[in-house]
Amino acid sequence: MYTQRLRHLLLSLVPLLLATGLYSYSLRLPLFLDDGLLYLMIRDYGPEGVAPFRFWGGSATYHYYRPLGFTVLELDYGADGQLSALNLHTFNLLTFIFATAAVSALARRLGQSNWAGFIAGCAFALYPFSFRAVTWVAALFHVMVAASMAAALVCALRWIGSQRNTGTPSMASGISHYFNLLLAWAFTFVALFSAESAVLLVPLLLFMLIVMYGWSVFRQRRTWLLLQPMIALTGCFSYLFLTLPRPAAGPLTLRLETLPASLAVIGQGLVYPVVTLVRRLTLEDARTLPLLALIAGGITLGLWLAGQRWKAALVGLVWFALAALPPALLLPTDYVRGSVHVMHLSAVGAALFWGIAFGFLQKIQRDRSSGMPFVASANGTNRQSTIFASIAPLRLLLAALLLIGGLFVSLTYLNARRGEALRQSDYLWGLMALVDADPTGTAVINAPAFLAANAPDRLMLTTSEATMFAEGSYTNHADQFRAMWGRDVPGIAGFLYPPGILPPPSYVFAPYWTETPADLSSRLRDFRQIIATYFEGDHFYPAYVGGAGLPGSELPLATFPTIGIAITELQVSVSGTSLTVNSRWQTEAPVAAIPLFQVWCDDQLIAESRHAIWGGALPFTAWRSGEIQSDSRPIHPPTAFTSGCLRLSVSLLVDGQAIATLDASGMPLPENRLWASLEMDNP
Repeated sequence: MYTQRLRHLLLSLVPLLLATGLYSYSLRLPLFLDDGLLYLMIRDYGPEGVAPFRFWGGSATYHYYRPLGFTVLELDYGADGQLSALNLHTFNLLTFIFATAAVSALARRLGQSNWAGFIAGCAFALYPFSFRAVTWVAALFHVMVAASMAAALVCALRWIGSQRNTGTPSMASGISHYFNLLLAWAFTFVALFSAESAVLLVPLLLFMLIVMYGWSVFRQRRTWLLLQPMIALTGCFSYLFLTLPRPAAGPLTLRLETLPASLAVIGQGLVYPVVTLVRRLTLEDARTLPLLALIAGGITLGLWLAGQRWKAALVGLVWFALAALPPALLLPTDYVRGSVHVMHLSAVGAALFWGIAFGFLQKIQRDRSSGMPFVASANGTNRQSTIFASIAPLRLLLAALLLIGGLFVSLTYLNARRGEALRQSDYLWGLMALVDADPTGTAVINAPAFLAANAPDRLMLTTSEATMFAEGSYTNHADQFRAMWGRDVPGIAGFLYPPGILPPPSYVFAPYWTETPADLSSRLRDFRQIIATYFEGDHFYPAYVGGAGLPGSELPLATFPTIGIAITELQVSVSGTSLTVNSRWQTEAPVAAIPLFQVWCDDQLIAESRHAIWGGALPFTAWRSGEIQSDSRPIHPPTAFTSGCLRLSVSLLVDGQAIATLDASGMPLPENRLWASLEMDNP
C-alpha cells in the first residue's frame, strides 16, 4: 500500500516539476511586446471607475472583455505606477503549474488511470506552443482560462462522481462534496471573466457527463444543482460581453475562407511528433490539405490506441477542436501562425487526448505485475483477449515512438525558444541600464525584433518558430520602457543599419526599428545618446557608442594631413575581460576612411575594431565640413589576457592601407599608429 501511494504521488508530482523546470527561466524575463500596450491601457484608461475594477465595465481601448486579467494587472500596478515583471511572470508560472495539475487530475478521472493523468500532465507541460502564453505577461488571459476551465471540470466531475458512489454521505463527506460544488462554480466564474473562450466550458462538461455516465445523469437533481449556476454565469458573461462598450472591438468577422488553413496550423499541435518527422524529411512548409490529412491520421491512431477508452479520449479531441475554432474562425491564418499563445487552450485537449490514449500502458503494467501472461491461452476461449494480446506489442511500439518523439521535439523546440527569450532578455535589461543613464533621448540601432530558427532547423510544418520581442508597426521601446519603469522615456527611437548586422550562425536575427530615414547619419545627429547592437558569434548585446554634439577637446592628439582628419581624444578603460575605447574626431571634409583600433598584448595582436564611429552608422563620407563628434566602442578580446600587457593603437585606413599619421607637434608617428594609455577599472 505504501509503495502504491508513493508511486501515485510521484506520478502526480512529476508533471508539476516538469512544468516548473521548463519555464522557471521566465522569472528572469522583462516585459515583452504586448505587455507595454497593456500597461498603457491601464495607465491611460480614463477617470471612469475605481482601480482595480475599471475594466469590468468595458474598455475604450481593449478589443476583448477579460476584466479579471486586467484586475490582476491593476493590482500589480499599484501605487508605484508600474508593472513588476517578476511579480507577473511569477503569477503566470504558478498559474501554468496549477493548470498542469488540473489537466493531470482531469485526465486521471476521465481515463480512470494514474498513467493517463501522468502522461497528460507531462504532455501539457511539454506542449510546444504554450511557450509564449507562459512567457508573455500579456498572455496571462490564456493561461488563466486554461487553468480555471480544467479545474472547474475536475471539481464538477468530483461532485457528480462522489454523489453517485457514496449514496447518503456523512456530514464530513457532505461538506467535502459541497466544497467541490462551490469550487466548480468559482472556477467557472474565473474562467469566464478571464477569456471569452470559457463559454465552451458548459458544452464540454455536458459532453463529459454523457461519456462518463450516460444520459441518465441528467435525471439527477444534483446534476442540475451543478449545471444551473454554471449556465447562469455563462449567460451573464455573454450578456456583458455583447452589451458593455468596447469600441475598439468592431464587428465580428468570420474568416471562412481561411478556416481550413488556420485549423491546419493549430491542428499540427495534435500530432507534432509526426509533423516534425515529415518536416525533417521534406524541409518544406506543408500545404493545407496534406497537413489536415496527416492530422486526421494521427487522430485515428490515437483513438485506436485508446481501445475501450476511446470515448474518453474523444473528450480531449472535442476540447481541442472547440478551442481551435474561435481563433481559426476569427483571426487571419498569418496571425494564428505567428501568435502561438492562441493555441494554449487547445493544449489541454491535446494532453487529454493522448494521456487517455496511452492509459492502456497501466493495464499492461498491472498485468505484468500480477503475473498474467502477455498472450492469451492457446485454447481460444477468450477471443477478445487473444486479439488484444496479439496487437499489444504493436500498440506498445507505436506508443513508445510517439512518446519518445514528443519528448524529443518538445524539449528541442522549447529549448530553442528559451535561448531566444533569454538572449533578448539580456539585451533588453542591458539596454534599459544604458537608457537609464541618459533618458532624455536615445537612438537604438539594430535592436532585435524577433529571433527565429534557421529554416533547416525548424521542426513544425507551418509556423514561424520565433520568439518575438517588438515590432515597429505594433509597439515600440518607449511603450515597453514605460511599462517596466512606470514613467515616460521621451525621444527613444529604433533605427535599422543593415551593414552593422553580422548574422548569428545558428539562428535568424530580425532587427527592429521605428523609423526608416533616407539618411540615417543625419537623423542620428538629433540624439545625444546612441546605442548600437554588436554581434559576436551567436551573442549580441547593446553598447553605448557616443552621441551627437557631445562636449570634449578640440586640440589634436594626432592628425592625418593627407585627408584632413584629426583625433582629439583617445582613452581606453579595461574592465574584466573587455575594453571600452573612447575617441573624438574632427574632419575638414567628407572622405572615404575607416578607423582601425587594435589591441595588443605585448607584441601579439589579440583583437581589433574596424568600423566607422557610432557603431559604423556615421562613416567619414557622411561627415560635414569641420564637424567634430565623439565615439565609444567595446572591444572583447577572444582570448584571455593579463591587463598589464595590454596596449592599444589607432590607425586610419584608406583603401585598406594605414595613411600617414602625425603627432600633436607635427612629427610622423612610427608605423602610422597612435598609441593610447590604459585605465584599469578593475586592477
